[in-house]
Amino acid sequence: MKQNNPSDSTIEELIKRKKLLQSVLIAFTIIWLMILVLAIYFLISKSTYKLFLPLLPLPIILTPIFIQFGLINKELSLRKNNK
Repeated sequence: MKQNNPSDSTIEELIKRKKLLQSVLIAFTIIWLMILVLAIYFLISKSTYKLFLPLLPLPIILTPIFIQFGLINKELSLRKNNK
């Protein structure tokens, strides 16, 4: 797998990657919230906790995306300050 180092990319590529990661994070957050609402509903109505199981790995799955997003933000702010 190709390693994307933010310092090797242009500003346009960084901005494009930041927007992509931001949309992925927003989409996963919406999905996570919908599953949470469904899990609470089924917990109240049917006393089943099975829908809580998909909620557990999502924050772990999103951790690398958050790390990459933070690195891109740092690189963009460094380049902005250096101008």
